[in-house]
Amino acid sequence: MEDLFKSIYDECGSGTDLYIAINGRLFLSEAPQGTEFPYCVFFLVSGVPIYDLNENIPVEDCLIQFNVYSDKNGAGEVTNIYEKLIALYDWCTLTIAHYDHISMNREGQMLMKDEDNRWQYSATYRVLIEKT
Repeated sequence: MEDLFKSIYDECGSGTDLYIAINGRLFLSEAPQGTEFPYCVFFLVSGVPIYDLNENIPVEDCLIQFNVYSDKNGAGEVTNIYEKLIALYDWCTLTIAHYDHISMNREGQMLMKDEDNRWQYSATYRVLIEKT
């Protein structure tokens, strides 16, 4: 999965609207304590191997969740960043070492406000990749 995670970072390169909106603050699993807002975290929700008739695992079916965080009073900033995230990742083609990319499609999203009045916008993607 390390190759998949690296490809997600690479897709959000320094020239993309998402990278600029989060000032490059894209993290795997969790943001370091004290990270300035806004930022984005992504993580593997699940990974399911799809076996062929010879019991090989040619395809990995992965769910990746992105969470965008903002501490602004309204949902405007987090919604704006979410729009940049989906513009970048919806149906994108990742370049993944040792794999061929099959598809990346968004399967759900959720907007919420936590007990500390911070906004979170989540997007979950199904990523299918095939070993080369």
